[in-house]
Amino acid sequence: MAKLYNLYPNNSQSCTIEIIMKDLKQEAIILCPTNIVYAIGCDINHKLAVQRVKQLRQLFSNECLTCLCSSLCRVTDYAFVSDKAYRIMKSVIPGL
Repeated sequence: MAKLYNLYPNNSQSCTIEIIMKDLKQEAIILCPTNIVYAIGCDINHKLAVQRVKQLRQLFSNECLTCLCSSLCRVTDYAFVSDKAYRIMKSVIPGL
């Protein structure tokens, strides 16, 4: 069942964010508007949710998805990153 949440950048809505996080942990799929298109997302730790995102995007099972992490150091929770690759990422990611 679809739910619509409005989040506003100047108004802290921790209760709504907690509800969204709970839904994601229960394999929910989210749509998030960007400046160009809608992004489709899910919790990467739930294989079924990842498969549903790939199905929605009409991707083959071996095609990659983008993974967002809360910080650069969290990337290694999901992938092997060589020292050289880490230095490159650190040099090109804004705000680090």
